[in-house]
This record gives sequence, C-alpha cells and structure tokens, in this order.
Amino acid sequence: MQGHQFHKRVQAQRRAKVFKLAGPRYTPKLNVGVSIASVFDGLGRTTAFYELLKKPGTELLKNIRSVKDEEVRKVAGESFAALQALCVEVANLVAKVPLSGVEPIDFGLLGTVSKRASEAASKCVHLLYEAEEAERKRKAEEIALAKPSAKKESRSSYGEIYRNERYYLHQVIGNLRSLVELSGSNIALAANKPRVLLNGIAGSGKTHFLCDLAKHRIDRGQPTFIYLGEEISTRNPWGAIKGFLKIALPDEEFLAALNRYAAAKRTRAVIIVDAVNESLARPYWAQLNKVKRFKNLAIVLSVRSGFE
Repeated sequence: MQGHQFHKRVQAQRRAKVFKLAGPRYTPKLNVGVSIASVFDGLGRTTAFYELLKKPGTELLKNIRSVKDEEVRKVAGESFAALQALCVEVANLVAKVPLSGVEPIDFGLLGTVSKRASEAASKCVHLLYEAEEAERKRKAEEIALAKPSAKKESRSSYGEIYRNERYYLHQVIGNLRSLVELSGSNIALAANKPRVLLNGIAGSGKTHFLCDLAKHRIDRGQPTFIYLGEEISTRNPWGAIKGFLKIALPDEEFLAALNRYAAAKRTRAVIIVDAVNESLARPYWAQLNKVKRFKNLAIVLSVRSGFE
C-alpha cells in the first residue's frame, strides 16, 4: 500500500473531524495544565524526550570536569575516584542512546548506576564539609591564642576552602538525580512500553488534552491518528479505524504498513482513542493489543473513571 494513506494531510483531516465531534469538550481557548504531557513525549520518542534524557548526561561530564581533582583528592581521594568512574559510566550509557529511533533503553541500569554515583557525590560533599569544619576550628583556635577577637574573622571565612568544588559536586548530584527520577518514571515506562491508559472523571480535561496532543504532534510531523470512542461502531476496533482511513487490509498488514511508515521517520505513530466507554458497539478493545508486535506503533486510550 502507498504511504499517502497515512499522510500528514490525512492525519489533519482526522483531527479536524474529532475536534468537530468533541464540540464544547475541546476549545483552543481552554488552558488545561496536564502534568503528564512529558509521558507522551516518551511514548512518541519525541525530540523533547531525547533532550530530557541527554541534557543531564552532557551537563554531568561538564560539571565533574569542573571539580579540581587535586583539591578534592586531599580529603576524599578514594570516594572521588569512584565518583569519577561512575560519572563516566553514566555518561556513556546516556551517550549510547541514539537521538532518534525506538530501540529499548536500559533505564534499570541507568537508574542504578546514577543512584550509586549520586551517593558517591554526596559522600564527597560530606567529606569536604568535614574538612572545612576541621580547618575552621583549627584556625579559630590558632588565631584566638594571639587575638581573641579573631573568632568573628574566622567565621566569615567558614566554608570558603572548597566552595567551588562543593558547588560543582551539588550540580553533579542534581544531574544524577534527574536521571534517577527519569529512569523510574512513567516517562521511561512509556518510552519502552508505548501503551497508555488515561482515566479521569467526566470534565477533567481528557478530551481537551488528547486533542491538543494530536494537534501538537501532527503540526510537528509526528504521525498521529485520533478517534473518539463514539465513532468506533465495530466489534473489532481496527475495522472502524481502517474504515476511516479507507484502507481495506487485514489488521496485521495494515499495522505492518503503518509501522513501516513510522519507522521511515525514525519515530512512533500514535493511535489515540478518546472516551472508549462511549462506544455503543461494545468493541473488543483487547484487539488493540496487536500494536505490541510493532515497535514503531503506540496506542493511547482514555476512559471515564469507573468504566475501566
């Protein structure tokens, strides 16, 4: 089959149809703040997702290299050496992930190594604080013997010895914690298992969010096909979906063709069905699990709470 059946124009026409059917449930003027937006970046493996993953890894190397080795090694030699090795390992894991495509990402390993590195960095910071405190006390005692009023002067220089090193180590910790958080998040889960069920009470903004998601993705050339549950009038939902696209192929051939179309763009095609509970045909929604066999396809369903 020809790729024109999945063309951006076709996606935009489908989106316009859904917008019209959604009526007051969707209005561009409505500003719904939905915190899960980044989950769908993971689902679709968008540029924003890769930036979220890559940026901490890049900054991590920059910050660890800004720490003066000779200064830190005086008080945290072994711990700092371990930290440097772990940071390189983390950075390499991130660097190995290509900037596009849908290959599985080992977030389990990335999260584990990043957590170990964060703990090592925290230990280095603690040792630097201890060294500063010991030096402050030593100087305070030394100066007090000759000049009792020097305690005030001593306090003013407290924490300055390793100030720059502590600053960059705290930046390192921030980079690593970002990767630990990402690795254990729904963003990572959606990136590797691109199937999302969005539920919520009536009027909570599900339709508005999904319509906006479709518009955002289509405008950026990311393959997206959106439907309303009320439009699905066949027991096999793929029958209705193919019908709207004017495609007469067996399900597997249709999905294989759509998968090839998305693979050529080095991304995922996302199929959205909003409000599955509103279909009168009682479709066998489990049929949609066929997308699991195709790594460049993702499925998003929404359902009103209580109808799961």
